[in-house]
Amino acid sequence: MPNNELQANGQLCARVSAVFCIIMSEIRARINGPRPPFYILAEEIWPGEDFDSYGDSQTPESESWTELTIINSKNTSQRIHVDPESRNLLVLAVRSEVQELAQRAAQFIVKNCSGEMLGHA
Repeated sequence: MPNNELQANGQLCARVSAVFCIIMSEIRARINGPRPPFYILAEEIWPGEDFDSYGDSQTPESESWTELTIINSKNTSQRIHVDPESRNLLVLAVRSEVQELAQRAAQFIVKNCSGEMLGHA
């Protein structure tokens, strides 16, 4: 595990400074098919709301992205991070400070990608 991350009570604690850390829920999912375009995930989580996004999608319609951060524009504390844990058999780690957001995002990805939940980290 990188030096800037600590494992605590089954949740990921990402060090944001020498004093503070943010507890994040993390759910791992094995992906067996293409991903839906990244914006569809954001629209599922925050219907009709504006969002910011960052990631490795080559185009908005790309189905091969593996890295994504989406942030609710009205409430920037609502953010979801998706990162590859393994690329051979694609395993994505879905993280959020809000456990419900991580759960909903992971469930959406699994349902739409012929995937399976591997559980919490």
